[in-house]
Amino acid sequence: MKELRIKISEEDWERLQRVAEQMNSSVEELVSRLLPVLLQRISPPSEDSQKRVEAFRDWEQRLDALLQRVHRHSSKYTPEEIEADITTTREEYRQIMGQWHALLGGLMQELGIDPSEIETDITAAYEEYRSQCVP
Repeated sequence: MKELRIKISEEDWERLQRVAEQMNSSVEELVSRLLPVLLQRISPPSEDSQKRVEAFRDWEQRLDALLQRVHRHSSKYTPEEIEADITTTREEYRQIMGQWHALLGGLMQELGIDPSEIETDITAAYEEYRSQCVP
């Protein structure tokens, strides 16, 4: 196993100490546990890298095709009109999502469900979904 020495700001050191204390571990243990998670997110193992690159390129091509179609059909609108529609839609979305979260929160409270109790199940279901989406 390799050993790593780094310099960090006082602020980051204090934050690491607080989080480590909350997790009943040392700063060294916390960083040792978090580093693999971070590396997995930003640089997955090499066998998946080619699949991810291919999936990204496919996604990029589909996005380019979609943008070309949008540009062809939106040329009759000014940028200001498009921006106004986007702003209105975003606000409508926020209102709807606020209502959704309020309803869901009320339902969970009524059923006596603590959100932290189901977080593990949601995470596991999401990981299973992702594994099925990436061949």
